[in-house]
Amino acid sequence: MARFLVCSLLLVLLVQNGRADTQEQQLDFQDWLHNAKQYLDGVAKDLKEKVGLPADPNGADVLRVLKEHNDKLAQNLKETGKKLEEEWKSNANVQSVVENVKTKFNEEAQKLKENNSELAANLEKVGDSLQGTWNSLTQEMEKSYNEFNKAGGKREELENYFKSLYDKVKAGAQELETSLQELNKKHTR
Repeated sequence: MARFLVCSLLLVLLVQNGRADTQEQQLDFQDWLHNAKQYLDGVAKDLKEKVGLPADPNGADVLRVLKEHNDKLAQNLKETGKKLEEEWKSNANVQSVVENVKTKFNEEAQKLKENNSELAANLEKVGDSLQGTWNSLTQEMEKSYNEFNKAGGKREELENYFKSLYDKVKAGAQELETSLQELNKKHTR
């Protein structure tokens, strides 16, 4: 979309340079800017309606919509996981394949223990070590996640920063638009 706008702007500027009447160029360019603004305003309005934002959103509104979206996504993932688990448990073919794999794996593990007990013992130690590493890693991740999400934690700090940044960018954009309109009025007189 940004490429389209930049290419369109360059095309208009190239065409404008080929014309002799500067007043006509200025009016054409103003028309183009007006049409571009109307188009972008329409796209923004449609997007706001689609995601549930008010007409003039602030940072808190955007965060609320993002949180709702993330909550819906998490709920859908949980539901999908449950459905897959139910399907897996209720499908006899899948259960048969899993049981066959388990049986083959256990048979091969038993053969390895009988034929090379030292290697089997080392592999068990590696497996136990990997399991311990996995458990400590998941515990640390859970601890970090809970720390991040606790009241007054980094998540709240990040949300406040985002709200502030969004509101400042929005105010800056409105200030820029006002300045451009004033400059345009001075230039057209």
